[in-house]
Amino acid sequence: MLNFAGRALSGIVSAAMLLFSSFEGNNAQFADVLIGHDTHAIRIRTALVHAFDNDFEQIFRSGSPIIITYTLNVRRGGTIIDTITYENMVIFDPMNRFFQIEAEAGNFYTFTDSCDELRAIISEVDIYYDHLGVDGRYDFELSAHMDRVMLSSLEREFDLMMLWNYKRPQVSFRYTVVSYES
Repeated sequence: MLNFAGRALSGIVSAAMLLFSSFEGNNAQFADVLIGHDTHAIRIRTALVHAFDNDFEQIFRSGSPIIITYTLNVRRGGTIIDTITYENMVIFDPMNRFFQIEAEAGNFYTFTDSCDELRAIISEVDIYYDHLGVDGRYDFELSAHMDRVMLSSLEREFDLMMLWNYKRPQVSFRYTVVSYES
């Protein structure tokens, strides 16, 4: 009975999302990147801005897992030396009315009932790239995308990238690691 009630609520939210949505789209982009290093890691901090403004509250409340994937490509000397992906996942519990958030890109796991707090958490990027103590210039490219989501209540897939106008936000930056001897 509880499963039926959850599906019914999820169905109502999903139907409302498609019927009343503005489908304005969002101009998702990364904020300025803050970067620094220590003896073993380069710390990269930024956030997606304007990514989850329009239409996303209904998507988040659909009950389907929503995954935002951040990909970090690292180059040295023009050659890709590493590609790392981080998944930020949101699942809404319609019966208890809270969001479960697993944000790998921000190393943050929590529950919240606030959509504003949810947006802030899944937008944050705070990652450490292990440079293994190797000095030199590192070129980075950070991008974000979302996969299609199955809206079970409507029995159809929905391409979330439509809400980003089919544009994958990305930012490129470089950083030079120099070891200091004391």
